[in-house]
Amino acid sequence: MTQEMIFLAGGAALAIIVVALILHNAKSNGKKGSEIISDSMDEQLVVENLNSSDLTSWFKSKNADGKNTNVIMYLSKEAISTLKMSQKSKQDLIDLLEDSDKIILQAIVSKNDDAQIIISRAVIFNSIAEGLESLLNENNGVLIVE
Repeated sequence: MTQEMIFLAGGAALAIIVVALILHNAKSNGKKGSEIISDSMDEQLVVENLNSSDLTSWFKSKNADGKNTNVIMYLSKEAISTLKMSQKSKQDLIDLLEDSDKIILQAIVSKNDDAQIIISRAVIFNSIAEGLESLLNENNGVLIVE
């Protein structure tokens, strides 16, 4: 893991914005799992073995000037359960994503008060580098990359 990845306490709040986008799209189209994520995100990457450079290189190209906030969210049941949202919303999200435990969401979010998602990407993988997985697990599945 590179030193560029730093977890900030406000990360979970930004993750809720990404989750809200998924839930909104799910309610409007009735799909489940990876179909929802594919439809909800601006871009998609499919890799066999996910490592930190797959994630940080996208942030470097899409937010080169660093004016916005880079968010990573690992869509695991454990990570979702730690979000500060209603129990019903958590369960709805877990149900929607039942077949999508190998997906990471990336989003670039504006730093101003409205915290709008500027661009997002779904990263679908078969395996994940041990160090990256540990870092995500230690931080409840949400990271801010600076």
